[in-house]
Amino acid sequence: MQKFTILPDSISKEAAVATIHKLDSSQPYIAERKIYYPYQFVSYQMKVKALLVKEGALGCTIDMISGRESVIDSKPSFERSVLDEAERLPAVLSKEKAEKKAVQFFQRHASKKYKFLTVPRFSLKESQLFFRPFWVVSSEQNRFIVDAVSGKFHPL
Repeated sequence: MQKFTILPDSISKEAAVATIHKLDSSQPYIAERKIYYPYQFVSYQMKVKALLVKEGALGCTIDMISGRESVIDSKPSFERSVLDEAERLPAVLSKEKAEKKAVQFFQRHASKKYKFLTVPRFSLKESQLFFRPFWVVSSEQNRFIVDAVSGKFHPL
């Protein structure tokens, strides 16, 4: 079996069910299964000439299905784990497309935040596909997805 890079979960199946049960205690809820959602962690080194030459590392995650970008402050701590194909949602974007989206995102983000004399230069430091765990929690009438890392949830 193939090992994949994942974020370690901190929310157990029981805790995910309890979170949703607090929301609606009139129905019994169960955790149907755990799924793993694909993201790309991308880190670039930026160098730009402003009043002084500035350098810095920038990191973001790219949702590999929707293409949405999110800035992150530090590299996540990853683990390696065997995942069944049925547990993993397939990535829609390629690694190259995710890296390109990350540069475009950094360019937009940096241009809003700083005044530069030249266009920033970006050099790729790291690019890593990883999977984030979620619990699918349901009752007869409702289904939720509970983030197994943060505990946040959304109706399905």
